[in-house]
Amino acid sequence: MTAKTSSTSASPSHEHKRAYSRYPINIKGKFCTQDEYCAVIEIRDFCLGGMFLTYGSSDKQELSERVIPNVGDIIDIFFDLDGTPVQKIHFRARVARSDPNSLGVAFVRPDSVDLQHVLKYTKKYQANKAIKKGPPPFTTNSFNSVQLLDTIREQTIKHISPLIDTYLMKQGNVLLELADKTQNVNEQNGYFEALTIFGNKRDTFKNDFITKIVSILQTKPESISEELRLDEKELSLSALSLVEDDAIDDWIARSDITRKSESIYFDELAGIEQRLSLLYNTDIGKQNNPIGPEAFSYAFQDSIRSIHINKFAYQLCCKIFSDVLKNGLGELYDSVNTLLINNNILPELQYHIKKSARSAKSTHNKTSSKKETSVGTGEDATDDTPTQSVDTHKLYNLI
Repeated sequence: MTAKTSSTSASPSHEHKRAYSRYPINIKGKFCTQDEYCAVIEIRDFCLGGMFLTYGSSDKQELSERVIPNVGDIIDIFFDLDGTPVQKIHFRARVARSDPNSLGVAFVRPDSVDLQHVLKYTKKYQANKAIKKGPPPFTTNSFNSVQLLDTIREQTIKHISPLIDTYLMKQGNVLLELADKTQNVNEQNGYFEALTIFGNKRDTFKNDFITKIVSILQTKPESISEELRLDEKELSLSALSLVEDDAIDDWIARSDITRKSESIYFDELAGIEQRLSLLYNTDIGKQNNPIGPEAFSYAFQDSIRSIHINKFAYQLCCKIFSDVLKNGLGELYDSVNTLLINNNILPELQYHIKKSARSAKSTHNKTSSKKETSVGTGEDATDDTPTQSVDTHKLYNLI
């Protein structure tokens, strides 16, 4: 996962980026370890190189009794694809990320035919979701799209700048604490090295991150249909070779960062996506939302790769950024929805927007312990705003 110095790593080609596109999906299945322990899982994200899995709701084992595969373990994943020529799918995969609630895996010599079927199924799943959502309701009120988008850009930069400052502060504290606590000399050296790099390149990293966000905001999002155009004929040997390097670990980290924020801000993002669809005159979803968690995750990973930190620090930094991001977007999303509602952009959706503790999850250190249920998901979203003292033991164990 160490940053690469090649230009491909810093600025991935369009083909490379599409090969690592995150396709949200929801498929139930199971995995089995080499010693025949099996667990129910749900496939939540898919790319050509791997998957992001969560333990299924029907897995009745207590957390303390659950066998958690270690990073590097080989597991077998089984699931059904109803309505496809090959309904039973089996992938062998290497565990690249593991915690008590989820797994990130990289495929080991996947069958290209099975990949084709999963990709087609995923695209059909995304298309059906778009049909169910339907086009945004027509509004007879005129609005200035250019002016509103400029205001959204200004609001985003206003909120993101202090958010990245919060990240840098927490990251420095955690790196220092873990460097002091770990007994592994290589990890300790890695943490101290990262502290030195960030000490010298703090402003460079922050400016690079903000520049990337500005670039995303100034570019009209590619339509979701374009994002999903990667089809069977593109599953060539050259395309598959793209998913055999450390980039799959980046994809898993990005999926982990993105999913956590998406689950917390489910309602706010649903409103933003439908309203931005009107402003951009294209269908906006999770993959192409310019102020969505995935956009911020892309910018973060590209910026942190450019300063070439080691793999120990990289993994830790991704976890800290995920924690800061999921607790710092509420105020931004509420302000964007409020702006668009006040300008009569789909105001009938405003009942989805809940002025709640999630708005306080910002860099202003507003905290709450309120627990909410996300509308339409049936899942509990726990407000777990961290305290000023980061649980370094937990972070260390996760890594």
